Amino acid sequence: MRRNGPSRRGPRRDELGIFGTLISRFGNLTPRFEETLRLLGEGPVADLVHELEDGREVERLAAMEVDEALGYLWPRLQELTRVLAAP
Repeated sequence: MRRNGPSRRGPRRDELGIFGTLISRFGNLTPRFEETLRLLGEGPVADLVHELEDGREVERLAAMEVDEALGYLWPRLQELTRVLAAP
């Protein structure tokens, strides 16, 4: 009997889903994991992770309440929803 591979659902492609995905990627992007994410179409999220980590914004975000961090990132999250929705 042949098994099908697991189906992949998510991450959500709206601002809130991308926010959750983004914060889960901080400090966790090994080269192999990042390569896989890029193959799955998550390159723009990985790019933003690097931008925020390189610019030392992660420390600023970590000091904020969740709603403040979401508001701070909202314009970037909106842009990512447009980029990820493009064919």
